[in-house]
Amino acid sequence: MSIGDLTEFIPPPSVAAKPNWPLVEAQLGTELPFEYKMIVDAFGLGTFGGIMTLFTPMAERSHLNLISHHEYVQANLHLYSGFIDYPIFPDRGGLLAFGACENWEMFYWITEGKPNEWPILLNEQRGPRYDRFEVTLSEFMTGLLRQELKPSVLADDYGSLVTSEFEPIH
Repeated sequence: MSIGDLTEFIPPPSVAAKPNWPLVEAQLGTELPFEYKMIVDAFGLGTFGGIMTLFTPMAERSHLNLISHHEYVQANLHLYSGFIDYPIFPDRGGLLAFGACENWEMFYWITEGKPNEWPILLNEQRGPRYDRFEVTLSEFMTGLLRQELKPSVLADDYGSLVTSEFEPIH
């Protein structure tokens, strides 16, 4: 699966704001996966398929802003300690949140190795259960939207909520 599979399933809007990626990466202190940048450049901020939202660096709402959300996690590490068996980025192999499902099941990159190879962790809402996926972002998104991935942390009927639309968030 590729970004082409994702844009075939959900066509991007005609215009999307593009962030200054070198500045964003300097603020975070890491390079970001190429596919993430391509998807954000193509779609901007919004909800994919009625079920998932990627955090973007240009979101005005802090809980949807990639950088602000990470700063919140860093400032509130006590809320996360012992929650999941992974450290928080920038620690080696730490989690870096990049999105969420509609019920706030969180998407994280596990920042081990090269950014384009970072595994993805899907964490249940306010709980310790998670699923780890060794896939690219477009494979993860397309797999969820086509219901080819079956995460244990999502309701069995999550697929009944999936649409083939992108809803921009303003």
